[in-house]
Amino acid sequence: MAYMTGITTAGAYGEAKEAGASDIEAGLFTLGYTAAEFALLNSDLGKWILPELKADKRHWQAVAKKISEETKMMPKDTPLDKLKWYQKLYNIGKQIYHNDIKSPVLGETFGSVVSNMLSEGVEETSEELLADLSKALFTAVYQLGGSKTDLHAFENVFNRYALSFIGGTVGGGIAGGLPGYRAARYNNSMDGK
Repeated sequence: MAYMTGITTAGAYGEAKEAGASDIEAGLFTLGYTAAEFALLNSDLGKWILPELKADKRHWQAVAKKISEETKMMPKDTPLDKLKWYQKLYNIGKQIYHNDIKSPVLGETFGSVVSNMLSEGVEETSEELLADLSKALFTAVYQLGGSKTDLHAFENVFNRYALSFIGGTVGGGIAGGLPGYRAARYNNSMDGK
């Protein structure tokens, strides 16, 4: 989460400085915006728009438990028994892999790609909205204190928000569809198809 927050808010300090903010004002604005973005990504909305950052903890605990159980049951007998055990462990890993990767060949990816597109579009638009809200709040507080700094919140709202949403949906579609396509090709090669 911290990495994604940092990437999202990286330009905030420079934007504030360009708008005439002092170093302290730009720093405080950046800290406030970063804290708000971090809170957004850790909210229920953040879980929906960035599911790739929140791995299903119970799923991976179950995977680790299954592999741990199988490892304890390694046969000590003949090399053939050991080979069968390794093959069983490989098949467990392969089954986990197949269950975790959506396969466009099986028709499972379309919904996933559309979901990725929408969630990325909402994510990018929410980042723009949060940046504007942070700029407006910062400007209001500092102007009430006598500062002349104006970070120009909510300028070209329709164009910026529409561009963010469209860019997010295109990026989400590509990012969601390409790995699924590659995984399906790899799955087929693993199955000998």
